[in-house]
Amino acid sequence: MSDLQRMLHRGVAVRLAVLENPSLPESDLLAAFDGQVLAGTADAVASNPAATGAVLRKAWLHASPSTQLTLRRHPNAPADLDAAGNAGEDKLSASVRTPAEVLADPAADPAELAALAFTKDERLRFRVAAHPNTPVRVLTGYLRLDHWALMSVVENPSLPEETIITRFREGPRLFDERAVLARLANRSPMSASFARFVLERWREQGGVRMVQRVPAALAANPAVPEEVLAELAASGDVDVVRAVAANSAASPATRRAAEVAEAAAAA
Repeated sequence: MSDLQRMLHRGVAVRLAVLENPSLPESDLLAAFDGQVLAGTADAVASNPAATGAVLRKAWLHASPSTQLTLRRHPNAPADLDAAGNAGEDKLSASVRTPAEVLADPAADPAELAALAFTKDERLRFRVAAHPNTPVRVLTGYLRLDHWALMSVVENPSLPEETIITRFREGPRLFDERAVLARLANRSPMSASFARFVLERWREQGGVRMVQRVPAALAANPAVPEEVLAELAASGDVDVVRAVAANSAASPATRRAAEVAEAAAAA
């Protein structure tokens, strides 16, 4: 195995850079599209001047519309790839959108969002992380990037709760778990088991000594299930019971219990 081939296993950014290298063997370029394909792979291959027709055909299947346009213009693009798009190239060119236009579209194509996932502009990355149409595989990858990428992605409703729980339990250690828990308390939708998981982690991180008032944030969140709101209403914490009492999603009985608890705490 060459040094270049070894670099394929050194993280996302390095892998994509290696895929652009004309010295990388065709077999490795083809293998990049086997199994789960990393976001940005088709774009990297489209930038590789040595990519063969076979590689470009594989890249086409995983490319966004704008990347497909680049692939068709590649000097090694096979004739059938050109033929597939030449008739509609003007239409496609007109349809290619800027990153800002893609991210502002609530119905954006997941492939377009995946193509922006590893842009150098961190502001765009954060918006990709927050977009509900971003593919789950991209969102999962963001969980293991820097702290701010993680903070941007954890409230995304398309990111499964189970994936977040796994990230917490398997590591690596979060830079500031307390700040992440504060974000998680605002998620919507939210299951009862996930709400309890957030509370459990909050207690493990120091509970009442924390600046972030996670239980109060959960108590104020209309997405938190009724059974958890009822438990929070009996917590005895004045900030928490006050938040439950003001939560319009809580049942009348739970809100009344919270009001009674608030009065008792203030007495």
